Amino acid sequence: MSYKALYRKWRPEFFRDVVGQEVIVRTLRAQIASGHIAHAYLFTGPRGTGKTSMAKIFARAINCPEPEEGDACGKCEVCAALRGEAMDIIEMDAASNNGVDEIRALRENIVFPPAVGKYKVYIIDEVHMLSQGAFNALLKTLEEPPEHAVFILATTEVHKLPATILSRCQRFNFKSISVSDISGYLEKVLKASGASFEPQAVELIARSAEGGMRDALSIADMCLSYCGDKVGYEDVVSILGTADREFMFKCAEALIDSDVKGALDACAQLIDGGGDIGVFIRDIMSHLSDVLTAKLAGREALKALPEDIAKRLCLQGERADSDRLMRAIELLAQAESELKQHSRPRVILSAVMARICTPRLEEDASALRDRLSSLEKELDRLKTEGAAAMSQAGQSGRRGDQPGIESSSGIPRPAKEARADSAKAGPAVKKASSARNEAESASQSELWEALLARMRKNAMPVYMTLKSAEGGRRQDNAYIIMFAPEHESKMKFISGKAEAIAKELEALTGEKLAVRTEQTASEPKKNEQDELIANIIDIFGEENIHFKDSEE
Repeated sequence: MSYKALYRKWRPEFFRDVVGQEVIVRTLRAQIASGHIAHAYLFTGPRGTGKTSMAKIFARAINCPEPEEGDACGKCEVCAALRGEAMDIIEMDAASNNGVDEIRALRENIVFPPAVGKYKVYIIDEVHMLSQGAFNALLKTLEEPPEHAVFILATTEVHKLPATILSRCQRFNFKSISVSDISGYLEKVLKASGASFEPQAVELIARSAEGGMRDALSIADMCLSYCGDKVGYEDVVSILGTADREFMFKCAEALIDSDVKGALDACAQLIDGGGDIGVFIRDIMSHLSDVLTAKLAGREALKALPEDIAKRLCLQGERADSDRLMRAIELLAQAESELKQHSRPRVILSAVMARICTPRLEEDASALRDRLSSLEKELDRLKTEGAAAMSQAGQSGRRGDQPGIESSSGIPRPAKEARADSAKAGPAVKKASSARNEAESASQSELWEALLARMRKNAMPVYMTLKSAEGGRRQDNAYIIMFAPEHESKMKFISGKAEAIAKELEALTGEKLAVRTEQTASEPKKNEQDELIANIIDIFGEENIHFKDSEE
């Protein structure tokens, strides 16, 4: 006897065998028990979630003369006849039979009554592949079907179906099966196959299946072929070309800490070990998603994961910034799509890891918020250090300026000694103050450059005018744009565009800021020719401009 694949061997035959689709099972059972059978059903959802299997189970159940709680009894002559190649259950693959002629043949044969059961059931798989003419031919049949005919349409791309077809079907949305449900079923299958397994290996298979039971069983089949009667975690990692959990934690740590070297070293380690870059990107996205979930929803949201893994994810979540995590996931998703069109995936991987670790290289709003958040944290730290240093200096000064004030030891301190302590604290105060000013200046500069980048993209006239400004600064709930006195006309122009500029600032900062203009102190007027040349270079790029000498 030839070998039978696991996904075929373990295909459910009754409603009670279906995993992860409890709502749909309950609804269909109730219809069978009450006798309220519709003439057309639409099963839609991701691949491998049980659409075709459910259609076959339903077809047998509605034909069973003595159903048990809405399920086929599996014992009667009708059930025995329908278990094989039954004439009353017609399966049609629309991917290869998508023409008008096939649907016309269906319409001609549908008038004949069922051979053994009560209903003749037509299961049309991948129904979205039908041509427009075939849909039109099917529509007439769906409008006025014979009483003995039931249609079950199955598809993974329901958006491709005409609205006229959708409106004539009872629609059931199949959901992706949870990791815990897949893991539980895999354990049952492996035990029945006489194989031992590591729980981590089963969990990895379940996660790799991405919600599809058929994919999970296919992977398990490969693992049994490779491992024999013992499915180990390391073996599954080798088969799937994925990275283990420890490696994921290491990479995530580098990304959270903005450790470019650590992230690039991890990439090199992956590639040198023969790992699949596409799989790695999906895995690290999933890991960062778990970290984000742990940060926002806590330990309870990670019930499906082992205790030690969930605990480590929560610890990483405490150290990570949620905006940075979301930005990292977005960049990784973008990189995953770019891999399909790029011949050098290693370059894509290295670039995306560097971009995640260095948000200063980015010009979008999320990157700006990331940079501003880092600057604000640094500013808060410097303020704390500066306040402590100033407090120390003040206390030393007060003790030194007043002779007769005793020290903590009870011995009067000479004023000279106290002044010396104050002098020691002075550099710390100056250093903290200087660093604080630098951080504030950097934050203002970051925002100004980001504003220019957005205006260049969305409003070139405004951008060209802003290039003549001395810069901008945020002050309370306002944003002030400064111009030299000779640019009074440009000030008026920008004042008229204040609302548009305010919208761009809101997109960058998430806050509504009033836009105002101010004049700076008078300075020597910039040479008009130099200003024109600078604007031309800014628009077209220096590499595209060639200046000729007057002699040329």
